[in-house]
Amino acid sequence: MICRNCGKMILPNAGHIIDGKFYCNECVIECANCGDYILKDDAIETHDGDFICESCKENDYFTCEDCGEVYHLDDSYWIKNQGKYVCNKCLDRYYECENCHSLFSREGVYETYDEHWVCDECFDNSYRSCENCGRAVHDDDYYYNERNGCDYCPDCQDSHISSIYGYHGYNSFSKKQVYGETGTKEFFGFEIEVSGDPDYADDFLGLVPDVVLMQDGSIDEGFEIVTEPMTRGYIAENFLPNIKRGMEFLNDMGFRGHNKGGIHIHVSQEIFSKEMLCVLRNVLYSERETDLEVWKAITQRKQSQINNWCQYTGARSITSILSDESDFPYIADNGRYTALNYDARTQTYEFRIFNSNTRIERINKNIQTVYSLVDYAKFKAGNYYSANTGDYLDFVKRNGVFYPDLYAFIYEMGIVQRFDEERRAA
Repeated sequence: MICRNCGKMILPNAGHIIDGKFYCNECVIECANCGDYILKDDAIETHDGDFICESCKENDYFTCEDCGEVYHLDDSYWIKNQGKYVCNKCLDRYYECENCHSLFSREGVYETYDEHWVCDECFDNSYRSCENCGRAVHDDDYYYNERNGCDYCPDCQDSHISSIYGYHGYNSFSKKQVYGETGTKEFFGFEIEVSGDPDYADDFLGLVPDVVLMQDGSIDEGFEIVTEPMTRGYIAENFLPNIKRGMEFLNDMGFRGHNKGGIHIHVSQEIFSKEMLCVLRNVLYSERETDLEVWKAITQRKQSQINNWCQYTGARSITSILSDESDFPYIADNGRYTALNYDARTQTYEFRIFNSNTRIERINKNIQTVYSLVDYAKFKAGNYYSANTGDYLDFVKRNGVFYPDLYAFIYEMGIVQRFDEERRAA
């Protein structure tokens, strides 16, 4: 018989009939998958050197889109985010999601803290990034640090047990007072922003109890020292000796306060009458330039800081304050960044006027300034129309024994002398 492919004359048992045509054994080959004989020219070679027919290729095999070789479908792997099949030899360049077990290219997965991989879809639904190492951690496995508001993986959480809470991340304050002050409604709280290395937070807390540390966006690096509400007696007997030691430590560690933040002093709302608020309105929101210069000097604030954080403008009228239907009205209409802000969250009136400082005598001066303003407001409440900055300075001079650091400061800095000269010149 004659081979229809090569034309050789051969015996019938030396060939095979394919589709009714005779071919010699040299021109045909057996399909390794189905066993049928096919022309060698039509056979498809697989990755391991076998040959298969076109039908088997279409139904049982695939071409790896990475290496281009032909493999059985049992050896195929679907790459989900690229929509293609690859062979087992090319598989080592891809990653299996530990959550859904699908395969992905590197661009579609996140490395987990325990050296596995998770796809972007599973990450969005069930994972988050560790704030320290950046690796993925399952929602069931992460550790939330309530002090700084960060999420950590199990590997990083032990090294980030921070003493610094997130902004407003602590609210479990309790009032502090000494024996004999039971029943008082007058409490003071302090927020002192300092700039320095936050790694010293634990050491500072070891020296100063009755405070918590929080993050604050107004300081680049450091923390905000926030106290419990305290009476004057508790401040004198407990807080001031402790904060003195704490500030000496921070100064030794290179911390700074001046021009690196502010000191905000909160006073419990219950002690303020509307008449007292009118007194403070006349003293702090005077439109006289000489009065503003007094307050800039006492608080050690620059004009740019005043414009941003504690404006002395925008005060409501006395009539508006007195007729306000609320028990605790706002004094100014320019939002929280005003010299005296009513803080509804803490139910306090907040004096925002002071520049930050780590010197204890300056902290004492700021505390005594608020003490004197509260005392002056009580003293002048029955005659609030006559309250002004000059009269307030006279009040401090007459009662300097109660405000020794403030009294010394206003003379040391020449504040009283300059104001008295301008007053005589007028």
